[in-house]
Amino acid sequence: MAIINKFNKGYKVWDINEREYSVLGSLEDKIKFLLNFAILAPSSHNTEPWKFKINKNELEISADFSKYLPESDKDKRMIYVSLGCAAANILISAGYFGLGCEIIYSAENGVKIIFAENAACANVEANLFKEIKNRRTNRNFYKKENIPEKYLSEFKNYNNHLEINVDFVLDKNLKAEIAEIMGQGMKKIMSQKPFRRELADWLRTNLTLKHDGMPGNGHKMNLFTSILAPHILRNIDVSEVEKQKAVKRVLNFPALGIISSKEDNAINFIYAGEVFEKITLAVKLCEMDTAIMVAIIEDAESRMKLQKILNISYLPQMFFGFGYAEKPAPKSPRRKLKKFLLC
Repeated sequence: MAIINKFNKGYKVWDINEREYSVLGSLEDKIKFLLNFAILAPSSHNTEPWKFKINKNELEISADFSKYLPESDKDKRMIYVSLGCAAANILISAGYFGLGCEIIYSAENGVKIIFAENAACANVEANLFKEIKNRRTNRNFYKKENIPEKYLSEFKNYNNHLEINVDFVLDKNLKAEIAEIMGQGMKKIMSQKPFRRELADWLRTNLTLKHDGMPGNGHKMNLFTSILAPHILRNIDVSEVEKQKAVKRVLNFPALGIISSKEDNAINFIYAGEVFEKITLAVKLCEMDTAIMVAIIEDAESRMKLQKILNISYLPQMFFGFGYAEKPAPKSPRRKLKKFLLC
């Protein structure tokens, strides 16, 4: 990975130096600088489906539907979740650098953030800023260490939307039931050839020089496996194998997190992404890691079963595991900021 980072600018974006902010003059330049942290947010298949437009003291974050995943994101939920994650990073960064801001949500346009210098930035958690560059999706094994109860209460405090609910599962029996639902959901979607082909299109080798997608090492693949994996996915039904892996992964997590929303709509999806990113950063602040698993959400039947077993009225939007990982996770590539900027 060190060799890849040396030559691939898709990884260098993680190394942005916050001290560069101090020499910036105009508010527009400062907003543009904050976008370096926005693009470090997670997105489905690392598609990076966001566009940014700066107009004086305003920033618009909108969806890039050319990155739409028709097989794994039929209702565009994850595109809007990704916008929410990027928006969270902006809000946190603005608070860290002392910029006041107001956020406006729109089903049609995504997110608008209005900035003001020398003003307090409401609803931000500036203490999370340092973790933006440290956050990774960690798919390695997790240690069998309990999560302190006080952490779970703190994580829930990062939700400031009435339309969003956060639940954590630590009970072994309940985790086992959820693992079975996850396994069935994974088997169902992985048995679909169009889904596997779409997934294969976004898998990258460990030596990739592309600035998007998912390098194999992020999925615990060695170089040889990362080269073969896309070809296997396109041509072989691996659903039973993936089912067993999914069950083991869910059971391995010390804790599970479920973020649910009152309704299925773009604004609630954005809310869910914003809350998820803040919780993920808070988890990292406590020296833990997270891993997203969305098969249980992508399959409608599995999603309904999850909702029923949790006995919640809200609709599950994000499912993830977290705890103390045995190994650190690698960075994932990103395109250059200028690729996302609209004139």
